[in-house]
Amino acid sequence: ADFKPILLKLRTKHIDGLFLNAQDEAGAFRMLKQAKELGLRVPFYTFYVGTSDAFFKLAGADAEGVISVDVPSLDDITNAQGQVLFKEFTAKYGPMKAWNYGFATTFEAFRALAEALTKSKDPRRYLAETKFEGLFGSY
Repeated sequence: ADFKPILLKLRTKHIDGLFLNAQDEAGAFRMLKQAKELGLRVPFYTFYVGTSDAFFKLAGADAEGVISVDVPSLDDITNAQGQVLFKEFTAKYGPMKAWNYGFATTFEAFRALAEALTKSKDPRRYLAETKFEGLFGSY
């Protein structure tokens, strides 16, 4: 994606900082790279995509100084079953291409949805009223 038109507009506004609000590491890197190419010399901020190995690999030295807010580590949010499952997954499919947190959240979302679709005639209500046991423990 070409972010240069909006970045040029922001440059004329004399902004104090730029939040790299991308859906993935590649998008955050493109925004960062294009902003630097256009001479934006402001603090850059991002969220968990800016803390992943994939972002650091793409951005290299350009990642220096980017301020990121991160989510808890996978080890902090998963129980022993979740940690074993993640190790099995990465052993079979290789390292995650994006943030590790997504493994557990996506896995649990699909597990809960599959359970709701197979065990209930009203999946929406089932999801709202059911307590689940999963990689995070109870939720």
